[in-house]
Amino acid sequence: MCLLAAGEIDVYAVEHGKPWDFAAGTLIVREALGTITTWAGAPYDPMRNVQVLASNTLLHDEIVTRIKPFDKGEVYGHGSRGKAGRLNAFWLRR
Repeated sequence: MCLLAAGEIDVYAVEHGKPWDFAAGTLIVREALGTITTWAGAPYDPMRNVQVLASNTLLHDEIVTRIKPFDKGEVYGHGSRGKAGRLNAFWLRR
């Protein structure tokens, strides 16, 4: 998430996480005027949501539109794969 705040990447998304995994990154991205939501575009609540989608505010709506169809499936891009082989996290470089 810090790479996003620094402008090194445009999108950071994680499907499974705990609040403490994103607490500092959420603050840093928001301070850098980035946007954080769920993959569906709903407000991110660390106590209720396990999905995190953080991006440049200018791109966020487009990213939400593109990621919604993959909300329960595989998302293409760079990332790590979980036990089921689904992509659990991804990030996009310019």
